[in-house]
Amino acid sequence: MSNFKRYDDRRHAARDLADAIASTLRQAIAERGEASLVVCGGSSPVELFGYLAQAELDWSQVVVVPSDERWVPADDAQSNERMLRDTLLTGPAGDATFVSLYRPVDTPAEAVSDVEGALLDIPTPFDVVLLGMGDDGHTASLFPDDPNIERALASK
Repeated sequence: MSNFKRYDDRRHAARDLADAIASTLRQAIAERGEASLVVCGGSSPVELFGYLAQAELDWSQVVVVPSDERWVPADDAQSNERMLRDTLLTGPAGDATFVSLYRPVDTPAEAVSDVEGALLDIPTPFDVVLLGMGDDGHTASLFPDDPNIERALASK
């Protein structure tokens, strides 16, 4: 049996999802004293993030990390981090801890060790993972026709 909910407009869907995410984060904080929120980038979650940013919860106990990022500085218009800082990490949610995936080095390969170390501090298992899907079917930078998709999906 699936739990599918239909909405007449994006605004109601965004508000309802923000309430559900906030509830899950509150529960994690109550149970463990901390919570983790993994979020997608792109434009589809912007309205949701506006609602979620105003949620009443102890944001200082929430760690937020993007599920993917473009290799551009955080102030670049294409940066998911920039979008998150402008939409989610404002108001009450500005107290959350943000784990950036970008480092100011020439290539992602140069930053792998540092980023992996930062990711170790995220409370696991993740409490909420929000994944979007691009027009081409990709999610979390996993592209369906990529020749390395099998390797990317293989568990270690």
